Amino acid sequence: MNWFENEELWTLFYEWMFPSDSFSEAVKQVDQIKKLLGIESGNILDLCCGPGMINQTT
Repeated sequence: MNWFENEELWTLFYEWMFPSDSFSEAVKQVDQIKKLLGIESGNILDLCCGPGMINQTT
């Protein structure tokens, strides 16, 4: 088994790796990204690893 397939790892470390305030911060980041790129409508796709915080805010 690869380390990332270990569900116990994600259960134990999820709150530490992805604190709840990072989700609220993602909302601000989406607004900043759209402003920086001149995007007035549409979605931002979060391709980084993690729980997809940006995808959940759009």
